[in-house]
Amino acid sequence: MLASVVFLMILFISESYYYTALQQVSECCVNSNHSSFCLYCPGAIAISGILAYNKASGYGGRCMGVRIISLIIMGLSLIFLLVTLCNRAYRKYYLPVKMVCSLEFLLFSFTMGLLYGQLLQTLKLLPGLLLCLIGDLFMGMRHKSQKNTCFLLGTMAFALAHISFLVMLLISYPFQWADLTVVIVMPIVIKLLKKTGQFRFGKYEGMAILYSILVAGFAWKSAEIAIGTMQSADICLAAGAVCFFLSDSLIFLISFWKKRLWPLHGMEISAYYIAMCLIGLSISLR
Repeated sequence: MLASVVFLMILFISESYYYTALQQVSECCVNSNHSSFCLYCPGAIAISGILAYNKASGYGGRCMGVRIISLIIMGLSLIFLLVTLCNRAYRKYYLPVKMVCSLEFLLFSFTMGLLYGQLLQTLKLLPGLLLCLIGDLFMGMRHKSQKNTCFLLGTMAFALAHISFLVMLLISYPFQWADLTVVIVMPIVIKLLKKTGQFRFGKYEGMAILYSILVAGFAWKSAEIAIGTMQSADICLAAGAVCFFLSDSLIFLISFWKKRLWPLHGMEISAYYIAMCLIGLSISLR
């Protein structure tokens, strides 16, 4: 337990340095007077060049077509993924199709960042997106092999992804005491569910509590920011975080609920990829 806490602290500090560096790059790109910093940050030159090119090209209207086509392709990929899940004849294609879908959403985020001049925002989301990709791989392998090791590794990857998203938000928007609400509420919810006798946590109870705090924290903080700013990008990101929370809640039911309801798998996958789509889409709305 102590090792886990130390690891999370190290991760939090490293993520903080990462996002702080990105903010400095952003200031360098916006303020040309920071030329001395640019000399020590070669990436800033490349990023500022991309931003200037996109702005000069007037991409705004033309990018809409790319965005719509991308959404259609991702929607069709999700439908095919659900087909592989429901049809035993195509079940062997589940993992490859799942990873193709995950890569599509990662590529979508980069495309939105490049076309809309928001590459820095994409880089801020990048650690979390990559961890989601890794988590998706392990969860797909778990679906195929039914091994607890894959489930644990996948859960760990997604937990780190939520930490990454939380750090990104907390760097830009200061901590509020209200943010501790999830730290108090989620353990109580898990304990109450356990008392119903309908859930089997076993040795994973602590993991369930910690993970529920992280995923609820991401949804809570993003919703708090969206309500405060009322900007379309923040609202879209908050909607993605809420869908993420819904997806993880369904995984929670699939993993620990005594009842085995097969439709929950399709609902969980749909909610997850809608969440990833909204997170990527939020980049184009800034």
